Amino acid sequence: MRKFGELLLEEGHATKDQVERALTYQTLGESLLGRILTDMKFISLDDKLRILAYQQLHRTKKFGECAVELSLITESQFQKAFEFQRKPKGAIGELMVELGFITHDQRERVLQRQQA
Repeated sequence: MRKFGELLLEEGHATKDQVERALTYQTLGESLLGRILTDMKFISLDDKLRILAYQQLHRTKKFGECAVELSLITESQFQKAFEFQRKPKGAIGELMVELGFITHDQRERVLQRQQA
């Protein structure tokens, strides 16, 4: 059976970088909230640096709290990223959907092809 990530690349649904990032989440299980927010495209790398600088001035505050205070993300975006950070990581296809790298439909099509 072909690997899900290989099929995504072959069909052009995801980039090699996206597949590798999803595999990293799958392997490590948990990651820093800043990386998750960046991967989900909720913040840019510049935003991430701005949040980290703000956090240095407010050492008792967590990254997500600082991001919300700076109005760089909404409370809803924070909750989505936080839930992703805390939950057990499963199949790469579901991770890629949660990160916004592929759609549910793309995932289903690749799963059907993988099982054919």
